Amino acid sequence: MEEKVIWKYQELLHNNISNYTRRLFGRISNNLKPEIFFIGIQSNINDSIYTKIDNSSIITFPKQTYINTNLIRNIFILANKLFTTTPNVQDKKITQEPYKINLKNYMEKCIHKSLKEILYKSFQNSNQTLFLSYPVKINNYFTFAIIKFNTEEYLKYNSISKNNMTISNSSKIIYKSYIEALTEVLLEEIMEIFYKIQSDIYFDNIKTDINQLLRNAGELFINTTVPNIINKYNIDDKNEKLFEFCNYISSLNYEGKKNTSNLIFSNPDNSNLNKIIKFSKPISMTDYRNVRKLLEISNEDFYMYSDTNYIYGIATIKNKDMHNENIFIVNFYDTYKWELIYEKKTLMNVEYSFPFIKEKNLNKTMFVNSYNSIFKNSNPKILNLIWNYIENLIEEKKGTILLISNKASQEACRLSKQATLVNPTILNPDFIKKLSHIDGAILIDENSFCYAIGVILDGIASENGNPSRGSRYNSAIKYIDMHYPEALAIIISDDGMIDIYPKIN
Repeated sequence: MEEKVIWKYQELLHNNISNYTRRLFGRISNNLKPEIFFIGIQSNINDSIYTKIDNSSIITFPKQTYINTNLIRNIFILANKLFTTTPNVQDKKITQEPYKINLKNYMEKCIHKSLKEILYKSFQNSNQTLFLSYPVKINNYFTFAIIKFNTEEYLKYNSISKNNMTISNSSKIIYKSYIEALTEVLLEEIMEIFYKIQSDIYFDNIKTDINQLLRNAGELFINTTVPNIINKYNIDDKNEKLFEFCNYISSLNYEGKKNTSNLIFSNPDNSNLNKIIKFSKPISMTDYRNVRKLLEISNEDFYMYSDTNYIYGIATIKNKDMHNENIFIVNFYDTYKWELIYEKKTLMNVEYSFPFIKEKNLNKTMFVNSYNSIFKNSNPKILNLIWNYIENLIEEKKGTILLISNKASQEACRLSKQATLVNPTILNPDFIKKLSHIDGAILIDENSFCYAIGVILDGIASENGNPSRGSRYNSAIKYIDMHYPEALAIIISDDGMIDIYPKIN
């Protein structure tokens, strides 16, 4: 018997989207490893009759999704109950001209909500976090995309606590983290493909560039979440260009000085703010030059404060050690560089308009795991010595690359025109600090012998690159991708970020 499918090319699309998703979230962390799957539920809605369906009307792809399809059998009954018991359902413009469209859209929202509750029950005892798209009708199947994360990994990244997510209008959406917003924009991309398939247009992958999707998620996160949390009593009057504002302000110098300032987004009446100066007339956020000038007054103790539309004055935070509900801080720390902070947690970094999340500093376990995955038969004494190299380079706080290669001798000769070669030497861990003061990588072999310093790495363009991270990071990525599995790079950035590539759990 031929296996039932939602549409002919679902396996091809699933494989392509899965690869795209891994690359997308790999730009945040290689540890997230999201999984994608589809659910198709054959519609039996006819003249407002909602009945229980059998398992043959439910398609999951791939099959190993661990979803209890028996729970889904009542989905249309549950959705109809939601639909008919929602207060004021008849006031949702159903009686006006676009009657059928509004009725259909609202019913689909009820189907979405019902499946969300079913999936929660199905996975509540597992270590999985799920995100569900809205349904798109394909070949008479309500078709959903689902993105699944390991909960333990997902929760490692800073987010807004649930306690601070109550707003006066529950229809307003709040994203708890940048990763959640990124998941949302990805689901929207997948739905766009579903709509094209619905219209008999062949589509086999997401066409949007990964960098653009990362930026879209940053815009969605700050533009939606910040105004909706801080303006509890005026949430319709919000600035939907906060991302653009922060990028532009971060680019402006004042009398030759880089922007290193702090801005608070909060309700102006927030009791946690101690007002030092209140302007007689609020200053519009679109008066960019004036805003940039006034930001010179701010520092880590004194903040300009804004409701996302106007700047009201200068304030301090009454008690920085307490949870300051509904106060967001934008820290402009360099030209084109800023971060969004909430309750002392950095929710998102942005450099040159590209958002990212700084992972926690490299630890020895991460290094050992990555090292052992590439270089076999490792000696604990050598591992400790190389780790000592890394610790000293981190301590020096100069940007550099420590490149470990099992072909260090050959690579030193090959790159001799763009490096300073040295006789194979085991370095003094204290002396290695000084080597970070010159441009280029430090090349050692897997036994800790140094073969070259100031190495300018080569390589071809890689899909694992990140334009927000600068030339040092991207040159290391290009080199490793060309030479994997022969080399490992520890990348130490000037701004304190530390990466190991490739990173193995």
